[in-house]
Amino acid sequence: MLYRITLPHVYFEFIVASIIFLIPFFRKIYFHQDYYLNLGNQKAKKNSGYILKSRDVFFDFVKGIAIIAVVVIHVTHIQRENFYHYNQYQFYFYVNNFFNNICRFTIPVFLICSGILLNPIKFSLKNIYIFYTRKVFRLLIPYVIICIFLKRNELSSEFFYDMISGKISTPFYYILVIFECYLIYPFLCLLKEKRFFLYLALSLSLYCFLDTDTWSLLSVPMVGKYLFPFIYGFYTREYFLNYKKNDSHFFFWFFIALTFNIFSICAKARFWNCTYFYGPAIIYLLFHYKETFQNSRKFYLEPVPKALLFDDSRCRLFVDSE
Repeated sequence: MLYRITLPHVYFEFIVASIIFLIPFFRKIYFHQDYYLNLGNQKAKKNSGYILKSRDVFFDFVKGIAIIAVVVIHVTHIQRENFYHYNQYQFYFYVNNFFNNICRFTIPVFLICSGILLNPIKFSLKNIYIFYTRKVFRLLIPYVIICIFLKRNELSSEFFYDMISGKISTPFYYILVIFECYLIYPFLCLLKEKRFFLYLALSLSLYCFLDTDTWSLLSVPMVGKYLFPFIYGFYTREYFLNYKKNDSHFFFWFFIALTFNIFSICAKARFWNCTYFYGPAIIYLLFHYKETFQNSRKFYLEPVPKALLFDDSRCRLFVDSE
């Protein structure tokens, strides 16, 4: 059964998906088919296993934009819930909905960045053990500690259930989703080179988004509807790590972003975080202006005394990179 508020969003995702699947030119751009046709040559094969040894601060910038968008989503949601006379015939409705929906690229952007920044691993028991061990120490243990801290005055027999279901704090559902992504990542790597892997991943996430029974299992958030952005990230890893500006692709992604926002305004409904086309469009548009952003960052930081700046070389924004 669908929640009523999701219907306009469902229409948009399935209409765009149908157009992309049916029109070869759009399909080539969205799935980066032309780029990955070059994986047959030696140079591309070498890049496909590229290990990140240094920090790419532009991803911090992208994730920083997404973090600001998360704040906007929650602020507009709280305002909507607390506004007594809130209805869809008032100007405030359009303003609130616009700012909330325009920021709905956040979760896909986080997941895409996570997929891009994960170093590829060769499928073996030793490598899988090392990968899981890192995630336990860097994510699982800190998560448990934070949960205990938040519930320190009201620990009960339901604490474990609340922790694994993300009910201790509303945003914790994302932590559980990313845990599930990392849990299946070594096995997904085996399918990366399969021809229809990305098509099947999109189809699966669209199905899970349509069927709300797949959103959770025993109140534990399930990764199904969020799986595609994560897979899209590590599938297009080489494309973004070796990114080169392509003006012909810019208009495709700009049109998707523009269409999403026009549709959301006309539909007069609150959209969800499962934006399978708007999310990738935003991260592509940010990369399109990567050089401009980097030059601006250098321009604004140079006049600031070094004593006032902190060393962010060890700072991580929400997404682990190993």
